Amino acid sequence: MAAAGLLGGGALYLLTNFAPTDHDFYPKCVSYQITSIHCPGCGTTRALHALLNLRVEQAFAYNAVGVSLLPVGFFLLLRHLWHRAWGTTPGRLPGFVWGPKIIAIVFISFWILRNIPIYPFELLAPHELIP
Repeated sequence: MAAAGLLGGGALYLLTNFAPTDHDFYPKCVSYQITSIHCPGCGTTRALHALLNLRVEQAFAYNAVGVSLLPVGFFLLLRHLWHRAWGTTPGRLPGFVWGPKIIAIVFISFWILRNIPIYPFELLAPHELIP
């Protein structure tokens, strides 16, 4: 558990202080490299860097759906850690049956729309905001 904390802390330090746009040690999107099509996750690393540096608008420009779903992921992580720490079994979340299906529909729709090279859909592709 301590090793995971150290690894996570080191990753946060790197991501906060070294921009993915300026350094080559970050992994590249294999899907984009092979097909030139933005996957639903394209821009997530850059978005996290922008969020960690309090540039929320830029984070949304990189990956709007990923940034929008971060609170859900954070809640689920905290919920998991809480139940693990207390040795309890989490109950079923309300809407759990439909939640994954809705998220899948959102991701697939986002994947399709962000690859349409027509305004306003092209704004869904990862891009830099003009300062």
